Amino acid sequence: MVKVTKLDEKGQPIPDDEAANEAGEQAAEEESGPTVELVIEADDGEEEEEEEEEYADISCGVLEKSTEPKLDFSPCAMPSKAGGKPVWLALDGLPAVEDLACPECHVQMVFLLQIQSSIDRPDEAAFYRAVYVFCCKKCNRYAAFRCQLPDKNVYYQPEALGTDDEPAPLRPRAPREPTCQICGCAAPKTCSKCHHAHYCCEHHQILAWRGGHGKLCGTKSSATEKAAAKQVIDDQGLKLPEYLIVTEDEPDTDEPDPALDKRIHDLEESCRENGGVVDAETAMRDGDVDDTENLKKLVDLEFLRFQRRLRRMPDQVLRYMHGNVGRAFYDDQDEDDGGILEPLWCSVMGRPGPADIPRCENCGAERVPEFQIMPQIIELLGVSVHSGMDFGTVVVYTCSQSCCEKKGAKCHYMKEFVWVQMPAAGLKPEEEAKKAAAAAAKGDDDDDD
Repeated sequence: MVKVTKLDEKGQPIPDDEAANEAGEQAAEEESGPTVELVIEADDGEEEEEEEEEYADISCGVLEKSTEPKLDFSPCAMPSKAGGKPVWLALDGLPAVEDLACPECHVQMVFLLQIQSSIDRPDEAAFYRAVYVFCCKKCNRYAAFRCQLPDKNVYYQPEALGTDDEPAPLRPRAPREPTCQICGCAAPKTCSKCHHAHYCCEHHQILAWRGGHGKLCGTKSSATEKAAAKQVIDDQGLKLPEYLIVTEDEPDTDEPDPALDKRIHDLEESCRENGGVVDAETAMRDGDVDDTENLKKLVDLEFLRFQRRLRRMPDQVLRYMHGNVGRAFYDDQDEDDGGILEPLWCSVMGRPGPADIPRCENCGAERVPEFQIMPQIIELLGVSVHSGMDFGTVVVYTCSQSCCEKKGAKCHYMKEFVWVQMPAAGLKPEEEAKKAAAAAAKGDDDDDD
């Protein structure tokens, strides 16, 4: 008999059920003779290897209602969230009003979401880091801003003072910039009557006056800046409903859907029979998109694959691509790491080429996809179907170096690049799914004929 004894990292035997071992050894000796002890020492890197295996390249974000909004949405909590007002990382040097104006209708854009994601820079300049996305629901335009801070900064106490349950508190004299009573963005305008309520633009000042400030302005209820900030103002539906964004590793396998899998298989076979390719990357590289019939099949095929991937986590509103930003800082990168992770595109059409993604205006480094917003968020946030907000996916590209702001910069939020991919043929995802199903059904009928 062979007795296996495992040693821990300090060389000490790992305890086992001694009574069970003795009974087992006695029974085994009667059958197979004396015991030979085999000692196995613990591998120091075993635990690290297991952790690396569990690491996922993609994290999916889902919406979750907060049970303690005052705590969850405070600056010290540094939340990832959607809707409501932005929770600014740096409390001053906010994006300027003109940077948040829609380039088409010139109306102030609405806060959509923010994601907290620190980057391991050697200088620890991105110890705290957040990316903010704003949208114009009417014109379907988007803007993104990035902010990052070192552990030691003018806003928050050192990280060592905080815990997981109680984040690092604000410094007593942390600089703050007035924010709009309606949207929470930079507010250069002040109510001329009470001089305590602040606004980003005249439109939001009118909304606030109609939403309750007009009844309180000039009274004891608005006699101080603190009292004005506590006023409950009806924004008349301007802001989106507020949720936490909770991220989870994307599951490794698809949920079974025989009907969808069959449609994908049939389209792939049809493309091959006609001498066409079955993946979008090859089609774009080889110029196979000139074939109208094959292009139509690729559009349908790519969208069906998109739908199949979403089944892994149907309620995902965001996909975060780990490792794209700050790759140059990682010591463990090798030639076979697979390179930059690509977004999950919904169509073969409407993808950006290398020339479409501008380099970082701040440092000149290339931009890489950091995360993408999924179309489910439109319905989950209750955006009206009659609004102009519609997309297949919205991809946020940020500086690959996660560069720091230039010295003396007035704004602590650097503008990044957003690419909007519309659903194929301008259809909504659910409409395109019906279109693909109808095309597949028609194909089956033709085969029967």
